[in-house]
Amino acid sequence: MLKVALCCVQYRPEARPVMSIIVRMLEGVLDVPEPLNPFTYLFSGADEPNDSLARMAWNVGGSDWSSSEVVTRSVGVMETPLMKKYEITMASE
Repeated sequence: MLKVALCCVQYRPEARPVMSIIVRMLEGVLDVPEPLNPFTYLFSGADEPNDSLARMAWNVGGSDWSSSEVVTRSVGVMETPLMKKYEITMASE
């Protein structure tokens, strides 16, 4: 459960999983990946976390994210490779 929590507090919002993925991880349906250190930006001299590294944590499907995977809604929800693999869709408002 601690790994799931660390995934949810990543510095960059796009590095955080969506709630449907969090629920599946907590239910044991999905494996919990090793989270990146969410506090690297606090160390002096440390660069801001790399975008490609942040996205790599959710790149389980083996393909890179593309701009076409961004759902065009006002909330800016991203579709992850896991969402595609398990056909997870966001509920309409």
